[in-house]
Amino acid sequence: MLLRSALIGIASSIALLGPWPLHAQDFPNKPVTLIAPFPAGSVTDTVTRTVAQGLQEILGQSVVVENR
Repeated sequence: MLLRSALIGIASSIALLGPWPLHAQDFPNKPVTLIAPFPAGSVTDTVTRTVAQGLQEILGQSVVVENR
């Protein structure tokens, strides 16, 4: 639970530090894809899916995790 809260905090901090979007743009207007460079079921995959879930709540947009 603490790890999840920390990851959501980090993801939201990164989102706030990025460039400010213009109000006229609908971003993102299609699903966001996060790529996990390790196989499904690994620690990296689990962390990526936790971050994706937090981003989905923040952005209000679908976030898809692809393992490659």
